[in-house]
Amino acid sequence: CASTTKGHDDFKLISSVLEGNFANCRYQALGKEEIDGKGMVPIALDRLCLNNKRMNIWANQGKAVILDGPFKLDPSQRYLVDSMSLNMDERIWGISVGLFAYFGPYMVQISALFLGEHHEKKIFLIKPGVNFLTMGSISLLPPQCNGIILV
Repeated sequence: CASTTKGHDDFKLISSVLEGNFANCRYQALGKEEIDGKGMVPIALDRLCLNNKRMNIWANQGKAVILDGPFKLDPSQRYLVDSMSLNMDERIWGISVGLFAYFGPYMVQISALFLGEHHEKKIFLIKPGVNFLTMGSISLLPPQCNGIILV
């Protein structure tokens, strides 16, 4: 049955994201996109986050908003985030800012950083070789990722 196959595929996809098991994926191609966001009027989140329960609670309370994006990606490609930075006014502090990836009707957190009272104007969530949320050396977007957002 096609429905059962799709359900099984969805289960495998979600399991791989939650377990962080990307090592066994076969890559058809590694996509390269340079995205230069301009910021926007914050809008409400419209998807559930699979790996950050607090994000779902904050979104439900109206405390989490999209600051930039969504930026569309080709879901047939695999993407690795090499670097991600943003400019934030130094007068804004006490917030968390994060990069999230869309896939299907869900999103997953890729990186995030809490901005304390004293921070630089230019903030890096990911620098080449280090993701400041996971302290991992790679920031691979999930399979079939079709967009990213800044929250």
